[in-house]
Amino acid sequence: MQKRLGILAIGLGVSFALYANAAQIDATSHHDHRLQWLKIYSVRHTDGISDDLLTAGLGKAIWLGEAPGYRDAAHPTVNELRRNALYSKQDPRQGWGRLYGPTLIDGRVVADAERVAGDEVLAYSDDQQGFATAAMLLHIPKNFSWQSPCILAVPASGSSRLYQDVPRVGGWGLHRGCAVVYTDKGQGNGWHDLATNRVQLIDGRVVSSFMAGQEAHFRAPLHTAERAKYLSHYPDRLAFKHAHSRLNPDATWGRDVLRSIEFVFWWINRSRPERAKRLSSVNTLVIVTGNSNGGGAALLAGEADHAGIIDGIVAAQPQVQPRASGLVSIERAGREWRGVGRSLIDYFSQAILYQPCAVLATPNAPFATEIAYAAQRCQSLSEQGLIKANKPVEQAREALAKLHALGWEPEADDQQAFSFRVAPTATLLKYITALGRFGVEDHLCNYSIAAHDASSFRPRATTDKELAALFVDAGGGPPVGSIDLINDADPRGPHWDTESVSARSGRKDYNLDGARCLRRLAAGHYYP
Repeated sequence: MQKRLGILAIGLGVSFALYANAAQIDATSHHDHRLQWLKIYSVRHTDGISDDLLTAGLGKAIWLGEAPGYRDAAHPTVNELRRNALYSKQDPRQGWGRLYGPTLIDGRVVADAERVAGDEVLAYSDDQQGFATAAMLLHIPKNFSWQSPCILAVPASGSSRLYQDVPRVGGWGLHRGCAVVYTDKGQGNGWHDLATNRVQLIDGRVVSSFMAGQEAHFRAPLHTAERAKYLSHYPDRLAFKHAHSRLNPDATWGRDVLRSIEFVFWWINRSRPERAKRLSSVNTLVIVTGNSNGGGAALLAGEADHAGIIDGIVAAQPQVQPRASGLVSIERAGREWRGVGRSLIDYFSQAILYQPCAVLATPNAPFATEIAYAAQRCQSLSEQGLIKANKPVEQAREALAKLHALGWEPEADDQQAFSFRVAPTATLLKYITALGRFGVEDHLCNYSIAAHDASSFRPRATTDKELAALFVDAGGGPPVGSIDLINDADPRGPHWDTESVSARSGRKDYNLDGARCLRRLAAGHYYP
């Protein structure tokens, strides 16, 4: 038989359909027996009144009011963490609740539509040694449609928490009687406080690594002696799941999305009503949707779907890097780029070199005044031969011209300051570490992660309150609050990277030494 796979890529300006040979998932081998890689963590039943799948019982207030908060922020309960993870402040003036949002069904505002009764299942796939890799969140509405069954699979955007996309897309699926499954695709906001040896469970609780056992959301793959050795040089440091798992989760995005769908079939079939039909890929509509990294994962799931499980894909601004090809070119406004297909770490590593200097060429751009050490970065670039100009304004113009030559468009000049402000260095370090399967102990380019003192900018111990907040606030790594990159090569001793001094230049220039090191790694040069 043939099964049509429809793909809509939003943000790439591409809409196309693929046809793939499809085979019904063998029910006996896939859905009768426990999936070997699957671990069920918890099951929650919601009544749609005191608790529900979209708002944790708070109704519209969870989107229109202030964050629910905690009675004891250093020791929040599971229910408090879940409510705050579902919280997403929205602005009705921008159309929320009128043009979009989970209270709309087929364009109509429906009273109390935000409260959806049903079951919530937390689970994870393991690494064949019993330890968690990709976390999953399954929502099955009470009104699940057995007559017209459907599954909506949502790989998380960025490295975000499991609940991040519930307000954005969850309501669409639940109101149509679909099961909705989310996966962090092996990234997510798991962390390990190396100093206290505490970790996070996938429900957000902070426990000792020993107590968590195989249910830790993430644990740095270090033996006790290795962890002690690292801490002897770099005390009070943290490790994060996306960067430091040594598993390169980006390589298995497609697999992890398909596994989340398999999980839904297995769970629903084992608990279906007696007279309900058995669900399979033949009689169930399966849609995958994602944004950014989630959009990329959705497309990769389609590529990996040799069994024809997926019926449609909606990928919003997917983060993908097609293989470079001289046969492809982009023409716009009289400019042409050939051989497009550069990786994220390629263009990020070039951006962090020149952006901090280039902002001086657009002094009236938003956030330009917040790049306080722009002139110092320009001077260091000039001294190290990366730009030739001698005066700050000319240096900035040359740096901006380099960005133009690398593919940044002049129309985006006013965005350079904002782009640097949203921490591309932390993002770049995360991806280089993950893609290279480096561990926290490899200490790439003399970077580490820790909380820092607000006055001295030196690393310090992370507080219980800060650790507890990571489940909700962290986007899969720093920066989050005071937790950020530390430059351990600062000649004065380790300092917060933003306020650190570069060893080579002897000035605060946003750690040009570290940026150049990351660029060498991204370009594939040997790193001792």
